[in-house]
Amino acid sequence: MKCSNRISLLVMLLVGAAWASSTHGALINGDFSDPSLINTGPGGSPMFYSHLNAGWVAKQGGIDWINNGGQLLQQGRTGSETRAAQFFTNELTGTGNVLELELDGPNNITSDNINVWVGIDDGNNQPTDNLMGLGGDGPPNNNIVQGSWLQVVDLDDVPTGQVSVEITQDLTGFDLMVIMINSPRGGGQPGSGLLIDNVVLRSALVPEPTSLALLCLGAVGIGLWRRRAE
Repeated sequence: MKCSNRISLLVMLLVGAAWASSTHGALINGDFSDPSLINTGPGGSPMFYSHLNAGWVAKQGGIDWINNGGQLLQQGRTGSETRAAQFFTNELTGTGNVLELELDGPNNITSDNINVWVGIDDGNNQPTDNLMGLGGDGPPNNNIVQGSWLQVVDLDDVPTGQVSVEITQDLTGFDLMVIMINSPRGGGQPGSGLLIDNVVLRSALVPEPTSLALLCLGAVGIGLWRRRAE
């Protein structure tokens, strides 16, 4: 392989690595490939501070919600509402961040709602502090955060298909995030519920320090390639 071709390949790899590193947010198990990271709170309903960075928590996990070959399936319904949620450390900053996910199900079944909240940890939380219940669609409890939670995504009656929503609020300074996905209102029959897959938090396209360094190396590579081409 000629040296100029090697440099071109290196540049492409560096630029690709820089873009790849712009996807993050601390969301865990967004593709549901690890069934052990689908939990249920004691009693099948509560979600606690101890669930921080523990993966997905579902109401009546194994009854209402199951892992269906790498997708989260709402297969039943014990009560009026049933929710799957994740509580994790937010690593996103700035504006223009994006939440993406895939919804599927028979008869174009819809999700009741999809909500995302951010907050600032008050620093005094205990593992047993109640974050929220999984049998409704209310916000997390404010006793977990300084002040109150800020809702940054609020989607109602979301149809199946690819979902992509931009988070327009500035997330700088918020260190906690909660994603909540509620079951469809008409769900409840085994195997007839909502399928959730490929949940992704994508940061705004602003290079991080590592990404910026990679892009700079890429620029140097382009310069060397041009010099050799002359």
